[in-house]
Amino acid sequence: MKNDQSENGQHQSRWPLYLSGLLIIVLILVYFFFPEVQSFFQEAWQVLSSGDENRISQWIEKFGWWGPFIIVLAMIAQMFLIVVPSVLLMVVAVIAYGP
Repeated sequence: MKNDQSENGQHQSRWPLYLSGLLIIVLILVYFFFPEVQSFFQEAWQVLSSGDENRISQWIEKFGWWGPFIIVLAMIAQMFLIVVPSVLLMVVAVIAYGP
């Protein structure tokens, strides 16, 4: 059997893998070529890894009404791409907006 077919003969798409790889490459390039993006990701990492619920909540609130929209889009992207960790998104959403 071919590598791109499962045991039952159905074709499995590799597009999620390709899109995930492309997304990783784009994020790495953007991170190194745009200081604003680098600063944002560094701040996000510091806030989200701090474990301080108030700090996380205040940081998420800075996004205003875009915050829930961004989390929903990230959760949708997470379903199709292997790059976005779903547990992290759920924790951020619960801390920022409640269960």
